[in-house]
Amino acid sequence: MESQDVVKDRRKVQAIVHNAREFQRITEKDGSFSDFLESLKTLDDGEAVEILTKRFRLPGEPAARYYLHSVGHWK
Repeated sequence: MESQDVVKDRRKVQAIVHNAREFQRITEKDGSFSDFLESLKTLDDGEAVEILTKRFRLPGEPAARYYLHSVGHWK
């Protein structure tokens, strides 16, 4: 029996692993992910989006913009 909840796409699994490691690197460097997000507030919108899309795999520009908006980066 196959589970519907299992991620089967190899690229998605690799992205999950990469993003988890990137998250760890960020928290080691900045102290917390929240502090990392705070550091993005000093940048213009395009730069903040570019940093997220370069550091993390698979979030395209629209998803990065949506995420920054949802966490209060833009009021």
